[in-house]
Parts: sequence; structure tokens; C-alpha cells
Amino acid sequence: MKRLGHSEVLTLPGDQAAYSPDGKLLATDGKDNSVQIRDAQTGTFLISLRGDNPSAFGRLAFSPDSLRLAAICADHTIRIWDLLRVHPFVPNRLAPHVAAISVALHPAGRHTLKLQALTNSQMGVGPVDMSRILKNGISSLTDAERRQLSRASAYLVELAFSPDGKRIAGAGGKSDLVFGGTMPDHVTVWDAVTGKELLKVADTGLSVAFSPDGKHLATSSRGSELLAVFTAALCILDADTGRVLTRVPAVSWHDSEITYSPDGKWLVSARHEEIKIWDATTGKEIRTLRGHTRPVTALSFSGDGKRLASASMDETVRIWDPARGEALFVYRGHFGGVTGVSFRPDGEFVASAGEDQTIRIWDATAEQSPRQIPGTTSYNSSVALSPDGRSVACLQYRGSRLPLVLVDAATGREVRLLRSSAVKRGVQACSLAFSPDSRLLASALDQEVQVWDVGTGEERARFAGVADFYRRGLAFSPDAGRLAFTGPNNSVEVWDIKDHKRLATYRGQSGMVMTIAFSPDGRRVASGGVVGGYPQKGEARVWDAATGREIYNLQGNGSHVAGIVFSRDGKRLVTASWDQTVRVWDAENGREVQVLRGHTSYVWSAAFNPSGTRLVTPGFDGTAKLWAWPAGEEVLSLPVQNGAVLAAFVADGNQLATANSNGVMVWDATPRPTSATVSK
Repeated sequence: MKRLGHSEVLTLPGDQAAYSPDGKLLATDGKDNSVQIRDAQTGTFLISLRGDNPSAFGRLAFSPDSLRLAAICADHTIRIWDLLRVHPFVPNRLAPHVAAISVALHPAGRHTLKLQALTNSQMGVGPVDMSRILKNGISSLTDAERRQLSRASAYLVELAFSPDGKRIAGAGGKSDLVFGGTMPDHVTVWDAVTGKELLKVADTGLSVAFSPDGKHLATSSRGSELLAVFTAALCILDADTGRVLTRVPAVSWHDSEITYSPDGKWLVSARHEEIKIWDATTGKEIRTLRGHTRPVTALSFSGDGKRLASASMDETVRIWDPARGEALFVYRGHFGGVTGVSFRPDGEFVASAGEDQTIRIWDATAEQSPRQIPGTTSYNSSVALSPDGRSVACLQYRGSRLPLVLVDAATGREVRLLRSSAVKRGVQACSLAFSPDSRLLASALDQEVQVWDVGTGEERARFAGVADFYRRGLAFSPDAGRLAFTGPNNSVEVWDIKDHKRLATYRGQSGMVMTIAFSPDGRRVASGGVVGGYPQKGEARVWDAATGREIYNLQGNGSHVAGIVFSRDGKRLVTASWDQTVRVWDAENGREVQVLRGHTSYVWSAAFNPSGTRLVTPGFDGTAKLWAWPAGEEVLSLPVQNGAVLAAFVADGNQLATANSNGVMVWDATPRPTSATVSK
């Protein structure tokens, strides 16, 4: 579940994080104005690093050999620590007792080099009236206003070591009083050993990255005129002379995050909520990655360059396949914008830092790509997955026939044909449901319900007279002895499967019944649907399973209730609605407890994992969202093409399946030992 849910396997205090290039150390900033060095495998604290004047730290960067660490400080300096000198045991990454030794040997953790990057102080200058500038031009500004614009305070934004570790570059930014935000100010390169300034290039900055061969520097630049934002560009500099080699014009200075791919072929920049990939030699745009809804704040490649991580103010971290331009995963969990991201070089984990003052480690294994089960295309999304994950039942369209087939979930091979009927006008869907033990399958089609033996394909029971609705309710009791389904005139009927006997009929639903669910103890039945008339509002009711007495009516769904499910402990009831919400109710009294928001279109159904710690909700917005239970925190959004109407976990919780008319997609959720190691 940790792999599938991508809920963080480790949470640490701080708002900056960086993995060492060898993948053995993790640097984070501490709340006590220090830098914490931790074991990257376990998160164990090793040593605390400080400056001579305690101040907060910004960006962190390791040298290529992992033996030095640089940090931007709030006093406009860059401090560099030689980890071998500060603590000779750190490079060897010995057992956890190293932490105690380090404190005893070097309690202060002082830096070994300080670079004075900036001396500008905050000027406290207010903004100039931009409307007058746009209307009358720059010439309309007074001399005082021109001086006001030029006195904006500059500050360090980013830093990077050269590939050989001999140089370090810092990128500065300047507050833009006209447009707001920050624009490029300068890039400075120092000798990383002696601290000597080697190069300074004005009107560049915000972000900086060395090319893998160390010959080039990538950064943002601007013109020298007053409103230089209009001539901003992404540029590549000669790392020795500062000469501009390649300049991509008409690029907003909001391209404030820049990084090279490990092979040096690509240059990747972030512009607002978009990520652009450029040819690092020619500056030609290759593709644009879209998905974030607010500005991107940080970028990081995996060691092999096959994946790219991005952090954004939309409170998410996204993992991309940059070669295909596709988003692989979306990690949610930070409360507030995500300001930093760092791939562990082996690509197995990603560290993110957020405005909520936490650093979260995420499982980022590539094996999370879903597997499409062949042969599971269905007619109007009429499909079901058995709880044991072995079988898929689907109604398929084959010319003039609608065959109901069982498919082996491992191979996609058709196991058997259960029934085949002619396509009839007005038949829109078939409702399918497996029994909890996966031995029985119920189908509702053509005004009748049939129960099949999954192992033999034999018909166990048949119930006639079922109304033909678009989303028909169908559910087995926990012991698989009873079956509840939609009856005539918006009723719900419960039948004994073995004795073929009607046990109860529930009447009172005023409109179409779309979904039915038994409580875990089998004593109650919940039904959901839509109220008749206009406007159409959703309604859900809970019934006594034995007597048919209505216990309560749930009020609050703004549209059709398409999915309903009890929590594993039976204390909560969840409704999935076309009003784009998932609502949580107290199962004892019907009181609304919580509303889960995040979907942007119809929500079709809901399902719990076997342990009851995750809730999955597939939507027509092209996502299947996982929520932490009972917190209701969205922890993952899985991409599902063309939307999904069904989601189900297998009995052991190691697979999650989503389904629509295109078929069934299965995500592997088998726990990995490395996840457990990191979370210790």
C-alpha cells in the first residue's frame, strides 16, 4: 500500500532537502537554523552543521563527490562545509552510533568556507503605478520613480557545483516592483576551494545549472532597459568567460527553475505551471509538460535521466517520463506549496520540501505503471473484478450480440462464455458483482438477475422482473447467501440465493436506484440514486436488511449518488456523487461527517482496501484518487484515460484495478523492503 498510495514513507522537519550524488546522505535544514545530515536509507540523524552567525538556510547542494555541502544563507552568503573535515566518519556512513560520535568530536559543525555573495539591503520601496506605465510609456516616469525601480533588493536564489566540484555558481534575483515577483539579477562563479570569485555575469540569474561536461552554464537573462521583462530569455553561457552561446528569446523571466538532463542533451526549465524541454545545443523547444495548476518551483532528474520530478505551489509533486512527455505519478500530502524536490540518484525515492515546514520522502519506483488486462473491453463499462484478483467479468459488444464472458486476469484469456444475448434497443448497461469469496458472479440484464458459479460457469439462480435502469444496483451480502438488487418501481429487493426466496422489499426511494451496498455485518443495506423530477438531486437511504424498515435518509448530495460503500468497521458510510464530491456519513445516525473534494467531474464509485486504510474513488475526470482513511487526505491521483467508473482492490490489498469501457487497468501494490527500510 505504501508503493501504491505514495503516501510518504518518512516525514522530517524542515523546508529544504537534497540527496548526495552517491545517494547515501540526505541534507535537510533544521528549525534551529542548522543543516541536518542524515542517512538517506533510514533517515537517521548524523550531524548538525551551523554557520558562525545563526541564520536560516535556503537552497542546499552537495558537491559531485558527496564530500562537501553548500547552502544559501539568509545573510546573503554561501557557506560550504567539508564533511570529511567536519566529521571524518560521515563519508563512511557507519552505523547509527556515528551520530553520537559526531556531536562529541565536532559539536559546533562550523563551515569551512564562506562566500560573500550579496551586500544589498532591503530598501522598503513601494510599487510604481503600472497602469500609468502601460498607458503613457516609460517616458512618463519621473526621475524619482526611475530611481525607485532601480533600488530593488537583490538576493541569492539558486546555487550549483560544477561537475568536477572545483567551482560553485550562485544565481541572484531582484524584486520586480512593476510586475511583482523576481527577475534575473546576476550569476557569480567562485573557486569552490579558495572562495575566489572567477566570473560574474550581470542581468542573468534566478536559476543556474552547469552542463554535465562543465563547459556551459544555463540561466535566465534579461535586457538592460527599464522594463527588461519584455526581452527576457533562457540562455546558455560559456562557463569560463560568461559569453552568451545560445539565447532563446521571448521566454518569460518566470523560467526560474533550470536543470540539465544527466546526459546533457536536454535543458529543462519551468515557466509558471508549465515545464519545457529544450535541445541543450540548439535551444530548440522539444516538448511541454502540462499538469501542474500553479507555478513550478523545483526540478530534479533521476540518476539515469529517465524520470523528472517537479514541485509546485499547487501542493503536489509530479513524476514525469520526459522522453514521452507523460505524467507518471502525482504525490499529494503537503499542506501548502511544495518548494523543493530532490531525486535520490538510484531513482527509488524522491524528497520534497514544502511550506508546511515538512520534508517528505516518497516511493518513486517506476514499476507503478498500470497493466492493461487484454480482452476486457466492455459494453458501456459493464465490468467487474473478482476480490481475489483472478477473474474479470465483462459484457462485450460483438456485432449484433452481447456476450457475458469471464476473463483470466493474469493472461487476458477468455475462460468461458456465460451467456450471449442479442443487442436490444434501450438496453444500456449490465450490472455485475462478484461475491466476497469470488466464487459467485451476479449479472443483471434484460430485466433479470442471474447468479453464476465462477468455477464451473453453471447458473445457480435466476430472478426475473428487475427494472432496466442505466446504473442498476447489485450487491452480495458478506456471507454470499443473499443478493440485493434493484426491483420494479425504484424498489430494492433482497433474495436468498440458495432457496430462491424473496426476503424483503425496500420501498421509498423516489427516483432511480444506481448503487447498493451491504454493511459489513450484513444487517443493513444502503442504496443510492437520484430523486425524480427537476432539478435532479442525489439521495441515499439505509434500510434494515431483515425487515426493510428505512433507518434514515441521507441529505446533501447535489446530484446522482452513483456509488455507496460502508467502511470496513461499519462505522462510516461513503457516497460517491456526480456533484464531484465524496461524502462521509456516520453510519449510526446518518449525519454528514466529511466532504472529500478534488474530483472535477462525476465520481462513479468508491471502494476500500482490505485493511480499511485507503479509499479509492474513480471519476470521469480521468483520475482514480486514493484517500487516507479516516483522515480523508488525498495521497495519490492515478491517471485513467477516458475516466473510470469502477475501482476495486484484490483481497490481499496488493493490487488495485480501475475499469471503464476500454477495459481493466491493474496497478501493482506489492510492498517493497526498501520502503520499510526508509520508514524505520
